[in-house]
Amino acid sequence: MITLSGITKRYGAVTALDEVSLEVREGEIIALAGENGSGKSTLVKALSGVLMPDSGSISIDGEEVHFSEPRDALERGISLVAQELTVVPALSVYENVMLPILRGRATRYINRKQLIARTRELLGSLGLHRINPRLRVEQLGPVEQTFVEIAKALVTQPRVLILDEATSRLSAEEVQSVLELVRSLRDQGLSTVMITHRISEMTSTADRAVVLRDGHYVGELSIAELTEEKLVRMMVGRDLKATLRDKQVFSGEQQTLVAEGIQVERGGPGVSFSVGAGEIVGLAGLVGAGRTELLETIYGLRQRHGGTLVVNGSAVQPSSVRRSIRAGLSLVPEERRGQGLIVNDSIENNYHLGSPPWNRLVRRRRMRKETHGAIARFGVKARNVLASVSTLSGGNQQKVVIARALSQSPRVLLLDEPTRGVDVGAREEIYEIVREQADAGMGVLVASSDMTEILSVSDRVLVMHEHAIVGELVGSDITEENIGLLSAGGRR
Repeated sequence: MITLSGITKRYGAVTALDEVSLEVREGEIIALAGENGSGKSTLVKALSGVLMPDSGSISIDGEEVHFSEPRDALERGISLVAQELTVVPALSVYENVMLPILRGRATRYINRKQLIARTRELLGSLGLHRINPRLRVEQLGPVEQTFVEIAKALVTQPRVLILDEATSRLSAEEVQSVLELVRSLRDQGLSTVMITHRISEMTSTADRAVVLRDGHYVGELSIAELTEEKLVRMMVGRDLKATLRDKQVFSGEQQTLVAEGIQVERGGPGVSFSVGAGEIVGLAGLVGAGRTELLETIYGLRQRHGGTLVVNGSAVQPSSVRRSIRAGLSLVPEERRGQGLIVNDSIENNYHLGSPPWNRLVRRRRMRKETHGAIARFGVKARNVLASVSTLSGGNQQKVVIARALSQSPRVLLLDEPTRGVDVGAREEIYEIVREQADAGMGVLVASSDMTEILSVSDRVLVMHEHAIVGELVGSDITEENIGLLSAGGRR
């Protein structure tokens, strides 16, 4: 149905794609696999008209086409759900979903009741009856916004749906809903090109996987060949063995963080727990359980309505990020691009965000030296420290955020979804960084919706449900079954 031949794209001296070819057949699911920086997103952007390749061709049904903007691709039946959401927060759900149809219409008359009914029907077909089409998108959480984005992509009834990390914000149950939708659409003749860093999503859903590495086509695996081991080996060019942390047992004598009755919401349940020196504590739970809100309250980004917080033996006053940093807390936020980075600024300036402004005037040479040391230590792949963060892959962007958090020499590191949107190779590198910090005596609190991540890094697991900690798991009790049961509000 669609053929991409010899697609090449360069950004200055960097070659993002080097003569990559791809065929998309009718009614199939293709997993586009590769590490961060392999060229996956660049390739789908060329296919969806977001960018124009320097050379190569795109043909649809044997006819060569040239896209100068996304609308050209949309009109030819190619719809993209990008990694970064494009919903308009101030508009309603139905206005967002209908944007591809309404944009550019000459008529001034719009039948809103008809559009609302059509949106409700489309959302219902996706199993999203709970979303009110009249609500403003800014009133929805990130998960619901993602589903609105997918609905918007399907409203034009495309022939090819491109999902670029569309499931990265979703829980395991919601991911399965999306994958079931993709399989259903395949049965109706729709083709899907999916990019995801979750290997299990590729192996369980794709008809074949096409692998890129460093901007080059490496090869592909058919459904009969598609195993996790083969796919990872093709992606990274070597065998990659995920290592589980040897679970540490702490006596409770050396506590770096002690929370007593922390109230995230006024009148809400008080949350109490501790993190030992050198201990990695996993914070598990379903989306909406309150993990992010708890971390942000501890760090001072949200108002603390009650309770006490002690870091390294000293009480921390509520709702003050500055006091939290001085006490020895450091946070890696959930959304690196929206909360952790100024993406159009340099690596150097991002690494030194938060440092006193006068230091930038009198210590520029020292700042550069420190940044060089940090990117070398954490394996950030970049041309130089003056390069824009936007030129880095997702994994390297995350390493910059983590490096800055650790530059403050914290006693307690708070990590919120630390490997979301990060490939398997970079994920293991980040885990190794976390383990090293814990081995050096730092307390680490990791909030994650990735079950494998929780099982891999945690010495102890706290499970949240409806903004309360409903269970604590240690040793052999740290299992997927136990975490799932407590997350759903059950009892062990």
